[in-house]
Amino acid sequence: MSAVSVVIPHYFAERAPHLRRIATDLWRSSVQPAEILVWNNDTADSLPDLAGLGVTILQGHENGGCQARLLAAQRAAGTHVLFLDNDTTVERETIANLLGWARRLPETIVTLEGRVVQPGSYRRWPKYYGRQLRTPQRVDLSLGRGELVPTAHLPALLALYPFGQGEAMDDLWWSACAAWTGCPVYVVPCRRGRSALIDLPRYGTGISATPDYYAARDRAVAAIRTRADRPEIWAHG
Repeated sequence: MSAVSVVIPHYFAERAPHLRRIATDLWRSSVQPAEILVWNNDTADSLPDLAGLGVTILQGHENGGCQARLLAAQRAAGTHVLFLDNDTTVERETIANLLGWARRLPETIVTLEGRVVQPGSYRRWPKYYGRQLRTPQRVDLSLGRGELVPTAHLPALLALYPFGQGEAMDDLWWSACAAWTGCPVYVVPCRRGRSALIDLPRYGTGISATPDYYAARDRAVAAIRTRADRPEIWAHG
């Protein structure tokens, strides 16, 4: 069985208690992870007691934003990296389902949430959830949670990632890197109550809660499309 390293970036004190729930759910999975890596963007004393839960804490010296998950991924020992947010947990078969699809769709990123580029604003891009699908759906963008990436692909993807520029809109830039390297992205089917994701409370925190969120998404897309050193992508949008 393939080994999965789970990577969780952490910030927001309100979400800190979720880490115990997430770790517990991961170890109760039908396919357990090889390791759980939490990159802590917050202060060290902000974390709950995670002793005995098999969690490795990677303490950031500053808040690296969402892109910190990519820093943590470089420490991964598994054959695949599963990215989760700290407001998301897994069901019992979530890891097994993603691995199953990864075997059927080798050399790809498989995810449970994604979007397809369309003309106009980001808000108009159709969104696909694995729980709504019966067959895999090719997408342009993985939303970065419930996302399984082959570890062997990380060096090529990370070599193109603009650390510093993509700290907030990491999923857009990460998906752009996948497109630039020719790595397809698929939203794959899952079953609610068995192999999907469970949303945990956000308590009004997070980038998506800010008034400028969608405008910021559009600015990031424009920057990606005009990056001078890379072939243009998402032009049909």
